[in-house]
Amino acid sequence: MPTIQRTVRTNTPPGVVWDYLSDFTTTAEWDPNVVRTVRLSGQGGPGSQYECTNNFFGVRMTLVFTVVHDDPPHVLRLEGEGANMRVTDTIELSRQGDGTQVAYTSELRVRGLPGLADPLLGLPVVNLPFKKLGDDAERGLRAALDRLPSPVPDLPNGVGDLHVATVVLDVQDMTRAVAFWCAALGYRPREYEPDPDFMMLDDPRDRHVTISLQRASQPPTEPVRVHLDLYTRDQEGHVDRLVGLGATRVPDWPYPADPDFVVLRDPDGNEFCVIDQS
Repeated sequence: MPTIQRTVRTNTPPGVVWDYLSDFTTTAEWDPNVVRTVRLSGQGGPGSQYECTNNFFGVRMTLVFTVVHDDPPHVLRLEGEGANMRVTDTIELSRQGDGTQVAYTSELRVRGLPGLADPLLGLPVVNLPFKKLGDDAERGLRAALDRLPSPVPDLPNGVGDLHVATVVLDVQDMTRAVAFWCAALGYRPREYEPDPDFMMLDDPRDRHVTISLQRASQPPTEPVRVHLDLYTRDQEGHVDRLVGLGATRVPDWPYPADPDFVVLRDPDGNEFCVIDQS
């Protein structure tokens, strides 16, 4: 049976390469012989199915691939079934320094041939067209992997899990504010938010940061400013770290005291909250 084997090395780390290649729909991006690939079912793990349309020596051919083995981030194996062909594709990843080595193997079995004919397809002369398929895929795969974005660099020591969770706006009329921001951005209020003085609005597409509306205790004497809520499981440690970086505590915060909230000002006087998420 014809077998296509190629090895590609890239400076892109294994985790990034796996995330890309384990989504089998990306074959249409790196294999010039693939016209389109769509996922039919599943989330990419074992049992997931993909419909792959190929340009096979000038003839359109459709195969349905099923993920039969999934060992992140090392091995992905799929079985493809078409009208005249069966294919087994195996993608194996191994770390090479800071980069990745990808071993790609595609085993093809042609239906409808006598039993003795299948071995003939493995002969060098007969296998030349399949070699071209492999060469095309190798070039496309190498280019695609080298184009993948670099991973986020290591964060400075001490940052840990501290992150922006929501942008908070002080409002006077909660009903009016919810209606305005939902209409303006297409956001939706969280149904399970029980506090009438605090409402979180989420992007239904899950693409952008949450907006929180907080009822102000008194009318503002100056234009209302936005502040950040930073969530962490190490509130005390991060408060000490941030104070060491130049932040100052706000002793006269005009809202009810809450031990889970610590309000700080950055060196420019902008207020933000460090919230205990533990």
